[in-house]
Amino acid sequence: MMPIRKLDTTPLDRPRGRPRTECEGAILEAAWRLLGEVGYGRLTMERIAQEAGVGKPTLYLRYPCKAEVVGAAFMRARLERAPEPTGDLVSDIAAQLDHIRAVMDGVGMALVGTCLAEEEHVPDLIHRLREHSLRPGRELLRSILRDAAARGELPAACDVETALEMAIGAFYAVRIAGEPFDEGWAGRIAAATVRLLRAPA
Repeated sequence: MMPIRKLDTTPLDRPRGRPRTECEGAILEAAWRLLGEVGYGRLTMERIAQEAGVGKPTLYLRYPCKAEVVGAAFMRARLERAPEPTGDLVSDIAAQLDHIRAVMDGVGMALVGTCLAEEEHVPDLIHRLREHSLRPGRELLRSILRDAAARGELPAACDVETALEMAIGAFYAVRIAGEPFDEGWAGRIAAATVRLLRAPA
């Protein structure tokens, strides 16, 4: 009779494969980096997987198409890395504007430009950017203004929506015109936004 082999129950030193969060982080970092290098049109899922150091099955398991992974990468850059409010109204508005500029000045602006130019051809991408990044990003600034009104720093009936559009629109006005951003741009726009909100109706 053949001897019965005992199963090796010694625990492994570490789990097989990369942890899920580490893997997703590598994928999104790779997608964002490649967007800046090759643009959306030339970006491929195969290149993302290669750059992230993961297999294509792993990538497709998490993100079934290019629009999904690019949308997630944009959302990560715009929302997960946004500065936390401190309670200092002007500083918080300025920090949000600086963050918008940091995200949009390179990859983000090119991606939005692609969406606007090719809206009929990339409906999934522009939908994801609007629903999961651009609109929630506006909500970050909107909540800062509303919280300030709730604290009594702004009039309760102040026009938050108009101020929001003016503050964010100030970035696009300078960026699209190709003008340089001066060193105090964000603080200047933030202070002007607060003055607008505190002005008598």
